[in-house]
Amino acid sequence: MPEVIPSLAHFMIDALRSTGLDIDAFCLAVDLDVHALNFDESWIARVKLYRLYTLAAQLSNDPDIGLRATSPAGPGIFDVVGYVMMSSATLQAALQHMVHFVTLLDTSIAISLHAQGEQHRLACHFLDSHEVPRQYGDAAIALMVGLCRMLTTPALCIRGVGVMHSIPADISVYEQTFHCPVRFGAPCYSILLDNADLQRPLASANKQLAPLHEMVAEMHLSTRRHFSIPGEVRKMILESLSEGIPSLEDLAKKLCVSKRTLQRLLHKDGHPYKDLVNETRRSQTEFHLGNSQCTLQEAAYHVGFRELSSFYRACHQWFGMTPGQYRVLLKSKAQQEAIPGVL
Repeated sequence: MPEVIPSLAHFMIDALRSTGLDIDAFCLAVDLDVHALNFDESWIARVKLYRLYTLAAQLSNDPDIGLRATSPAGPGIFDVVGYVMMSSATLQAALQHMVHFVTLLDTSIAISLHAQGEQHRLACHFLDSHEVPRQYGDAAIALMVGLCRMLTTPALCIRGVGVMHSIPADISVYEQTFHCPVRFGAPCYSILLDNADLQRPLASANKQLAPLHEMVAEMHLSTRRHFSIPGEVRKMILESLSEGIPSLEDLAKKLCVSKRTLQRLLHKDGHPYKDLVNETRRSQTEFHLGNSQCTLQEAAYHVGFRELSSFYRACHQWFGMTPGQYRVLLKSKAQQEAIPGVL
């Protein structure tokens, strides 16, 4: 079951509280003891936050509440990972640390940072993406944008945002929140940043503390890893895709468990290895086909296909059409669903 670190859960709850709703009562309704979060170190089932955000939207009659729920972003939200990011030299280094340590924040999410010409896309892949309610997804991507601006400057220009849900009737809140084009119905939640901004030095950078923070985070990662096997495995698949699909034996060795134990843990969490590989390849194929600068050959390579014929067969299985046809469909959907005229 996907779980999040208590400090992150607390932030998501406090953000909803900023809207003026009786959040304590809502938390009780979804079996979330908000007061215990101050003392209990147990991780929080993410589905409870899903229910909380869904309930808040229903009772407030505000489907945009995920964007209206705001709270100041700070390193404490992400515990030790936040301090690693704060002490990093640049925004890119900070985000790369988040990619590496993400399982210290959430057990079933994978984050990637991909180059796209003069820009990079920070992409968030939920293992249970089909279950993520619109309000929680909106709040999560708004948090990521807020964190990037907190690390650099409030004036940081985000070049684009991707959200997985369909376009709502009213897009004005998205314009006010992000001040950039928003793509609805995207394959994952993502942020597009200029390379120049990624190289921006952080005012909080600390060469002396950075190695210490990283060491502490690595220690935490080694003790948490067995609690987040599906997320860790998906992360390893993502990192290895362009070189080919890693074997279950190789992943088991890296995780210091037997192949049989790893299989059992993945099945127990409802994520057999074959399904994780297929889901990861599918989402990454959609991600790369949505990037017009990426050729079909490059897209195939990025997701571990060395022969285009195999890539074509996989796309037919996933999307019911060739990769070229699906790219045209994605481009058409993006043009229809992007916010017009927002710079």
